Amino acid sequence: MSRFPLLAAFVLLAATPASALDVAVTIGTIEGKVIGADTGSPLATATVAIWALPDSTLITGAIADVSGEFEISPLDPGMYYLEASFVGYAPFRSEPFRISPSNRRIALDQIQLNPDAAELEGVEVTAERAAVAFEIDRTVYNTRDQITASGGNATDLLQNIPSVEVDIDGNISLRGNQNVGILINGRPAPARGDALTSFLQQLSAEMIERIEVIPNPSAKFDPEGMAGMLNIVLKEGSELGTSGGITLGGGSTGEYNASGNLNLQKGKLTVFSNYGFRSSDRNSSGYTFRENRFLDPLTLLEQDSFGLRESRSHVANVNADYALDKRRTFSTSALFSTRTGSSNNANQYLELDDPLSPTSRYDRLTFGDGSGMNMDFSSSFRRVVEANQNELTAELRFNRSTNDDLDAFEEQALSLTDGSTMDIRERSRETLDIVESELIGQFDMIRPVGVLKLETGYRGTLSGMDNTLFSESENTAGQLVPDVRRNNTFDYQEQVHAAYGLVSGSVGVLDVQAGLRAEQVLTRFDLTTTGEAFDNDYRSLFPSGIISWKPSPMRQVKVSYSKRVNRPRTRQLNPFTTFSDPQNLFVGNPFLKPQYTHAFELGLQQFSRKGSLSLTPYFRRTVDEMERFKTVSTDGTSTTTWRNFDQSDSYGAEVVGSIRFGRKFSGFASFNAYRVVTDASSIGDDLTSSDLSWSTRANLSWNVRDGLDMQAFWFYRAPRDVAQGRIASFQVANFSVRQKLLKDKASLSLRVSDPLNQMGFSFELDSPTFYQLGERNWESRRATLTFTYNFGQAPKQQQRRRTGSGEDMGGDMGIN
Repeated sequence: MSRFPLLAAFVLLAATPASALDVAVTIGTIEGKVIGADTGSPLATATVAIWALPDSTLITGAIADVSGEFEISPLDPGMYYLEASFVGYAPFRSEPFRISPSNRRIALDQIQLNPDAAELEGVEVTAERAAVAFEIDRTVYNTRDQITASGGNATDLLQNIPSVEVDIDGNISLRGNQNVGILINGRPAPARGDALTSFLQQLSAEMIERIEVIPNPSAKFDPEGMAGMLNIVLKEGSELGTSGGITLGGGSTGEYNASGNLNLQKGKLTVFSNYGFRSSDRNSSGYTFRENRFLDPLTLLEQDSFGLRESRSHVANVNADYALDKRRTFSTSALFSTRTGSSNNANQYLELDDPLSPTSRYDRLTFGDGSGMNMDFSSSFRRVVEANQNELTAELRFNRSTNDDLDAFEEQALSLTDGSTMDIRERSRETLDIVESELIGQFDMIRPVGVLKLETGYRGTLSGMDNTLFSESENTAGQLVPDVRRNNTFDYQEQVHAAYGLVSGSVGVLDVQAGLRAEQVLTRFDLTTTGEAFDNDYRSLFPSGIISWKPSPMRQVKVSYSKRVNRPRTRQLNPFTTFSDPQNLFVGNPFLKPQYTHAFELGLQQFSRKGSLSLTPYFRRTVDEMERFKTVSTDGTSTTTWRNFDQSDSYGAEVVGSIRFGRKFSGFASFNAYRVVTDASSIGDDLTSSDLSWSTRANLSWNVRDGLDMQAFWFYRAPRDVAQGRIASFQVANFSVRQKLLKDKASLSLRVSDPLNQMGFSFELDSPTFYQLGERNWESRRATLTFTYNFGQAPKQQQRRRTGSGEDMGGDMGIN
């Protein structure tokens, strides 16, 4: 233990009795049942809230189950009162009650709610979720009040989430690992790779309800994503009847956005829809210095890069539920997005010899236009006998995406003395067309087996990609003719068949979940241009397990394990060389193998009326790790490809804390420290590395007065070592203020992003054959003004239908 002080502290904290850590704290519980006074029937999904006296601060809450029963804990010593409400009934408020060492458990008689004539005409229900909620396999961050992302997109919102990092290119990492699975409403996102990055940048932050971090997903989930999963849950109509809202925003650097939602409930039909439009212009710049060590004397290259990117996007989402009866529901959904954009980039090159004397100077201009489309359709049937205990679900889903990009290149020689243009050395043009399709069929079943719960199901996926690159180069006569060296077409097909089983239940004081997923993957990579084909078929087993223990109602300890996979993408496999930058080439590796990760995690969570604290040590071992690998040829040209390294071990610990002082101040902060040890000795001893790095972030909210809120966010990532080099530190900050208007139906928000203009990074690569130093910067400092207006007509008496998902029915919700 002396060698592992963090682990020792963790074990001691877990084993310490609650009385030793909280001498003055005694845990209290309140339980009861909510019924309708007119019928005597239980009111399932009635909302129950606990308020502290004397300041009437909302402490916690719960949702009544199908029997109308509820139990709320933990409660610190003190005075409280309870409020219960249900659509169509007058709210109930209890007499004040006290939690004390001699009065730890409060058992209320049946709470009878009386029909209210005014309520029958219409009600207005507002939910206030905890900022952070811990569940057995995930941490939930409710983003409704994240005004630091107001007017932004999903990527901006993810920057605010502990454990998550977003780099300057929009790539997402979880605890330092970019192999993250992205879900939208519990389903795999309708795009991958660069298309997924673009999709998230199109998705308005105002369309997102919450983000769920799942570091060790169970065998029920798709095992893609080495570091775990992020589930982005879009907003849906929380009220029956007709309601909606609009959002308008604009920024100081030329971006603007608009979005709206409309919700409708009529009889057995419920429809939720939203739409978002975004337009943005962003400048970028970069610098690269490279030393070619192949030659003696050395040759040097300096490269300055400048770029402007313009993009326009539309996203529409519609979900409809039709209740066939009290148990059966048919649902359908559609998501459609389009994007258009253009880019102008200039790369200026200066070649030098060892005494730093210029030998060549030229630039390369790129003019690009692109468009893309994503569509995702699904239909499902659900039968719920008892929510999250006895359910049957079947779903059929189809998604398709297209990307059409046209780039024109022009290379011109420059004067060595003053940099003026001398002559055009080369002209070329490339057209890239990509079409991806995916068909998914899924069947899931939940059944009670004695005191246990059994979950089982099947998922079949058929996916394919057609990729065509057509390139033309200028000949001696000044005409553009096909360039057979670069033109290529490939077709990629993949089938994944998976079956899983998951058992969960209680064993004494422990809550246990164990699962196993079996998969068969069939892939074929056809190079139409050359007639070559690469097949890679394999089978895998993915076990998972979670053990949770509550030594006290305010403390939880859990340990989990899961096996994950990251399969190569087509860009990583395509062996044709990309020539868009002739000094920096990229080529795929058709023999690249999938990488597997074994993830272990230990978690301790402590709760109180003022907030929560979690400590999570973790360990991940990755075999056949896929890594970028760069080489430099004798003429100074660099080529980047992908290789399978032997293995990588990553271990560290993360601390996440949330705090709330009444209604005035709240916030959360996190700190994550980790070490990554990479073994690539089979490729080269110089690629083996050991890196110690850390990151931290903080988010603070202040309710200045009724209707006026301020929020600040800051993130910092320390420098880190990577294969062949080192990446410098990175930090960003945002500040926001929001004023509510029109009796809280509208709001006006101002967000200042990166006020110190620090959102950039630099890197250094060092090997026996080359040395490279570079930096990149984006235009990230901007101010955004956003106006939001909500409207709605509440329904007549209508009992809300419990969804049965179990994911938002926990005691972390307070209702007022």
